[in-house]
Order: sequence, then C-alpha cells, then structure tokens
Amino acid sequence: MTLAALWLAAPVASAETGNVADWLKEDPASETEPAEAEAVPEIEEKSFGLIIGQLIFYTLLIVGLIYGLIKFLAMRQKGGQSQRAIQLMGGSPLGQNKSLQLVKVGGQFYLIGVGNEVTLIKEFLEPEEIAALEQDLEQQRPASALFGNNAKAKAPFGNFEQYFNRSLDKQKERRLSFGEKRADDGEDQR
Repeated sequence: MTLAALWLAAPVASAETGNVADWLKEDPASETEPAEAEAVPEIEEKSFGLIIGQLIFYTLLIVGLIYGLIKFLAMRQKGGQSQRAIQLMGGSPLGQNKSLQLVKVGGQFYLIGVGNEVTLIKEFLEPEEIAALEQDLEQQRPASALFGNNAKAKAPFGNFEQYFNRSLDKQKERRLSFGEKRADDGEDQR
C-alpha cells in the first residue's frame, strides 16, 4: 500500500520540479536573492593583561582539579587498603623477578620470598618483633605521606632491610645456640 502511494506521488513531484534542461533555461536573476547578510555583532576586544590573567586562572583551576582528584583517589585507596584482610607492608627487590615482601594478615606478620614461587621465610610470632615491625612501619609512613609516591617507594626499603638484617642475625644466633644445645645433648647420650 505504501509502495503504491509513493509510486502515485512521484509523477506529481517531478511535474512540479521539472527537469534539468528546464532548470538550466531559467533566468538566474529570477531566483530569489538571499536576504541581506545579518549584522554580525562586534567582537569585544579584551586587553592583553586580561587574556593572560584568564589563562593563568584557568590553568591553575585545571591543575587544582587534577591535584584534588589525585588526593581523592589516594585517600580512597588508603581507606580501602586498611579494610583488607591482607596488607602489603613493604618489600625489597633482590633481583630480576625476585623480592622479599612483608605481609600483614590479620594481626600476624609474615616475611615471604617472591620469585618463581612464593615461599614463607618467617612468621613473626613474638610480640616484641611485631611491636618493632609496627613501630618501624609507623615511622616510615609520615615521610611517605609528605613526599608522595617516590619517598613511599624508596623509604621502606632502608628500614625494612635493617630490620631484615637484624632478624637474620637473631635467627643465626638461635640456630647456633640450638646447634650447641643439640651437640651437648648428643655428648650426654653417648
């Protein structure tokens, strides 16, 4: 039905418009001339100082918005991180694709080695060790908050390495004392 309506309307439309030859024969002066150009409003010229002032204002506005967005996202990430059950407290790279990581799970601290596989190196059980770890980590946080991400990435490694070396020394002493105790027990049994 619609096809029939279009077919019937086509000759009427073509009769009104004519063909190309008729259009070329028409006098171009007989066409309606476009209306006179509308008056273009004058552009207000601003002084150079005002333009520079606006440029500085908008630049500072954009930089301020970017800074605020970064702070907001950092605050949001910190808030979400403290609510996690597992927190990465610090780490130290040992080589390509190998590192030591200090992880807090619940209230317990674990020292793990990360390489081709993840290995538990030490579980911190003694309250003195845990208190020392928490104290070292609290001392590191204000510096990282003050200087941003670069200090946050570099500061934990110095104190973490010192603590790790102290912990290794303690383990060596325990191992030696355990070895001496075992040697004494072996001599007593003979």
